[in-house]
Amino acid sequence: MTILEHPLDYASIHHKLGDAYTDLAKLADEASNLKKAQSTYIEALKVYTFEDTPLDHKVVFLKLEKIRRIVS
Repeated sequence: MTILEHPLDYASIHHKLGDAYTDLAKLADEASNLKKAQSTYIEALKVYTFEDTPLDHKVVFLKLEKIRRIVS
């Protein structure tokens, strides 16, 4: 599946993958898993734009900002 073929599914998968990495970071290898979560959330935001999907954009953006505060 690619971002061009199924953009909303692609974004949803990356959003959920980011959530999984965030949860995993609580159990093991926090820094590495948070970086992976950060990358997948950024990928989801390529589709979840403020203009097209404002609610999804806000949810993912806030999760990304929370991770950025933790790792910085």
